[in-house]
Amino acid sequence: MLPDGRRFEAEVDGVLVWSKDGYVTRVSFDRRARKDGETESLTREWETELGGAGTVEADADYSDHGRVRAAVLAEPAP
Repeated sequence: MLPDGRRFEAEVDGVLVWSKDGYVTRVSFDRRARKDGETESLTREWETELGGAGTVEADADYSDHGRVRAAVLAEPAP
């Protein structure tokens, strides 16, 4: 679930979770592109689905076809 309540699902290769005082503060995840052009299409897809809730960046020079990384910050605890 994104901080605004929307659901986001993605096939990823790795996930990192940061927490402070028992609360999740940030989640980042990445996916290695498996075919030509997937880095660009995955970047656009994640940017659309995450909206303003996250950041997305592409590393076209990673591996054979590139990698896409994204991060979502959690809303501060009340």
